[in-house]
Amino acid sequence: MSEFKTISLEFAGHIARLRLKSPPQNVITFQMMDELRVAIEQVEQQPVASVIISGSEKAFSSGVDVAAHTPDKVEEMLRLFHSVIRSVVACKKITIAAVQGNCLGGGAELAMVCDMVFTSPHARWGFPEIKLGCYPPVAAGC
Repeated sequence: MSEFKTISLEFAGHIARLRLKSPPQNVITFQMMDELRVAIEQVEQQPVASVIISGSEKAFSSGVDVAAHTPDKVEEMLRLFHSVIRSVVACKKITIAAVQGNCLGGGAELAMVCDMVFTSPHARWGFPEIKLGCYPPVAAGC
C-alpha cells in the first residue's frame, strides 16, 4: 500500500474509507489528485464492496486549488482532475460520498460523480468558480 500525505485510505471488512486530509478546507492540489487516483486503484484491487469518500466536519472539499487555475497550469490541472473523476466513475466498487461542511467546485464534482451521496443538513454546496467566469470542468465532460 502507498503512503499518502493529503489523504488517508483504510480498509475495514468490506469497506474502504478514503479521507481527504488537507486542512482546513481539503483543497484539491496536484498531489491530492495523484494520491486519489492511486488510492482508487488500490481500492479496486481489494475485496471490498464499497469505498466511502469523506473529508472533515468543516469541509468535504472546497475544490481544486486556485493556484492550479493559472494559464501555465490549467491544462495539467484539467488532465489530472479528469483522470481522478474517470477513476471514480469507472470504479467497480460502490462509491459513496459522505459530505459535511463545504463542498464546493471540484469538491462538489468529486462528490457528485459517486454512486451515492450522503450529505449533512449543514453542508454548503456550490460552484463559486462561476462568479469568475469559469465553468465546472466535469460538467463540460471529461
